[in-house]
Amino acid sequence: MIVCRRIDNGMGIHKVDRSGGDFWLYRLDGISMPSTTQVVDLPPEAPRAAPEILDRVYRSLLNLLTLEKHHYENLWARGFPPDTNFAFHLLYRSLPLKNRYALASEVLREFGEEIVRLVPGFFQKQKNGNKWWSLSGIPGLFIPVRDLRGWIVGLKIRADDPQVPNRYFYLSSRKHDGPGPGAQLHVPLHTSSSDIVRITEGEIKADLASLRTKLLTVSIPGVSI
Repeated sequence: MIVCRRIDNGMGIHKVDRSGGDFWLYRLDGISMPSTTQVVDLPPEAPRAAPEILDRVYRSLLNLLTLEKHHYENLWARGFPPDTNFAFHLLYRSLPLKNRYALASEVLREFGEEIVRLVPGFFQKQKNGNKWWSLSGIPGLFIPVRDLRGWIVGLKIRADDPQVPNRYFYLSSRKHDGPGPGAQLHVPLHTSSSDIVRITEGEIKADLASLRTKLLTVSIPGVSI
């Protein structure tokens, strides 16, 4: 069996992982999946904002946040420079447990509800007949996911809780019937002029490798079920 995150040729089974990314299961021999396999019809995916809109909204959100000391120390231990400038350059930030309403309200005030509802991570909460916007995700380190233009098209979270299985998650609204992030490539900010591009898995690893070696290192999504 193999997993493909890009192509649906009608011979595989469509599934969605915990981060909201689509993938298809195929047999290596090319035979269609057995008809006895039960396929659950998934609801249509909510529309997601265009990359340039995602970039603007996510930058606004990240600029409202800071980077906590324990996240700095974790990045230093990985090999990043022992200062604070690099983190603000890369827009690494800490996602707190509290004050989600305040964060969402600030972003909503700037962009409006029609745009915010299209951005993975934002959702409406309801209680006792009241509704308000909030931000999903468990507390941890925010890692910007960038496209070829340098636009931030997604946010990864490295969970603070070491007991959480698979500590890396995309910021998503799929559990709240909103948009998911998709499976995004990450192209770090870089100064490489080489024709060679290195490939790895993991956004932090790609950022660090590009920074330390001056060779562009692109992160591709891993395989998960």
